Amino acid sequence: MLIHRRIARRLLAAPILAGALLVPALLSAQAAPRPGTLGPSRPAAPPPRQPTPTAPGAAAPLPVLRGDTTRPMALFGTVYDSLSQTPLRDATVQVVSETDRSQSFVGTTDSEGRYRITGVKPGRYLAGFYHEMLDAVGLEQPVMRVLIQPDTAARLDFGIPGQRTLRALVCNAPPGDTTGALVGVVRDAESGNAVPNAKVVVTWNELQITPAGLRNAHRRYPAKVRPSGGYVICGLPPDGSVEANAEAPGRPGGVIDVQVPPRGIVRRDFFLGDSTSVIAVQLPDTMAAIEKRPANPITVTRGNARLTGTVKGRDGRVLTGARLQVWGSGVQGRTTDNGAFSLGGLPAGTYSLEVRAIGYEPKRVAVDLSAKRPANVDVVLEKQVAVLAGVTVTGQRTKAETDYNGFLERKKNGFGRYFTQEDIENRNPMVMTDIMRMSPGMQVSPNGSFGYVLRGRGGCTPEIFLDGMRVMQGADDLDNIVRPTEVSGVEVYNNASSAPAQYGGSAGGDCGVVLIWTKRGGPNPRR
Repeated sequence: MLIHRRIARRLLAAPILAGALLVPALLSAQAAPRPGTLGPSRPAAPPPRQPTPTAPGAAAPLPVLRGDTTRPMALFGTVYDSLSQTPLRDATVQVVSETDRSQSFVGTTDSEGRYRITGVKPGRYLAGFYHEMLDAVGLEQPVMRVLIQPDTAARLDFGIPGQRTLRALVCNAPPGDTTGALVGVVRDAESGNAVPNAKVVVTWNELQITPAGLRNAHRRYPAKVRPSGGYVICGLPPDGSVEANAEAPGRPGGVIDVQVPPRGIVRRDFFLGDSTSVIAVQLPDTMAAIEKRPANPITVTRGNARLTGTVKGRDGRVLTGARLQVWGSGVQGRTTDNGAFSLGGLPAGTYSLEVRAIGYEPKRVAVDLSAKRPANVDVVLEKQVAVLAGVTVTGQRTKAETDYNGFLERKKNGFGRYFTQEDIENRNPMVMTDIMRMSPGMQVSPNGSFGYVLRGRGGCTPEIFLDGMRVMQGADDLDNIVRPTEVSGVEVYNNASSAPAQYGGSAGGDCGVVLIWTKRGGPNPRR
């Protein structure tokens, strides 16, 4: 039998000690070997006991065969993935005789991580296992020497190490380092094969202390995958969320949120569709005729994948009318009376499903979509939020009327994109970034928590003004600054030079300017 090429390279090497990378169950078995287990060595078996007489009609004890050094044995055990805390499927386990390398035995784990190899004679062997996950992160498990005692069966367990051990190995992290890591494989959404020419991009925001004060910096780290399709990204911010996506030439992918634990490592495989399963589609600008302006269609990705599931609250009750959206596809829907949903026309690959329901915090979950295999996901909204009753406030404007007439004048003759209160009501947005999604030149993306950030062309950060006052880092927290029901007008300028002079001059760059006018200090709300 042929030896697996990756295991063979280690089986034929110099003596290797079994040790740090074995699961605790195996270590304990080595410390106190029992009949039917494997260990580096163990004392000679005691002489067999005399048979114990049995009562009439009772079943006789099974015979225990010892001392037969030629009878083939059965070798069994499990392979466990301590990283994902699940059994490891499709791992290759191999044992090779120390004295006769032609005596090689191979087994493959099932969905429960179990394997069984028959026909192994008692003796000394070299044992190891291989899995594509190890190759993905560039890690080779150590080969161990084992002694198979004459017995009816023998057990040997293997395992991929846990988060902290694996991070220290693949990232060469020093003891005091608290950063996390992300590992995995980029695969084709339909075949499951690795995509070797892809890259994985991770982005996050972090606060920096500068002479001018605190600054919110946007970080972006692209990592090329290995020829095997695997990737490793180290040095990620601990105990936080990052955005990650995979991409390859001609094969776009969706953005998902990934929680990275301190000193830990997260495994996340990404799936990419191809030109047959992901199609670029332009959605019509339905507001163009209403706003009497040129149409600005939006490009999204579509396909033949389908996603079904349910949405429930933390108490187990189904949530009716919850809003769902698959990011990047433009596909939206609502749950039925029994909390179920079905979304079709989706692109193949890894994307983010966002779920919103009144009284609950929004939730985003990663979904792996395929045209060949319909996906199913059950979403539980756990965090509830207070819902306040509506309040009507009557007052007078406190600023000069000319400030607000400027909005209406610029709407007629300006160079930006303008939304009146009527436009906003027609869109029925839940948050302010919903208004910005249809504005050309502005990009809305998840912020790694439960909100969104607003970015201009090239990923730059536009300036936000609320009733004429500049809002520091407003583009990073727009949804928490003001609600759509409080807004009577919005002006969007893709570059500072096209904005009104009193606002464009303070933008500090040419990224863009957004002016938001509230009902307490904005234009005539319905014009």
